[in-house]
Amino acid sequence: MKHPFTTTLNTWAIEFLKSQAKKEKTDRNDVLEAALKMYKKAKLKREVEEGLADRQDEYREITNEFASAQMDILLRNEYEAK
Repeated sequence: MKHPFTTTLNTWAIEFLKSQAKKEKTDRNDVLEAALKMYKKAKLKREVEEGLADRQDEYREITNEFASAQMDILLRNEYEAK
């Protein structure tokens, strides 16, 4: 679904869009859409990585809290399998 928007671009940006569209044999709108998708994807990836890095200590605490319970379950399952 296409959502129209209006913006003002510098002359060099318009010329760049025209040249890219010509190289890709498409129109300027498709070039802009592809660029926006790549930007959003990169931004989301960066935000996820930063979020995971911020919560790394929290994940370690949770792992330490449940490590003994996990070991108990594994040992119990191993014992019951014998």
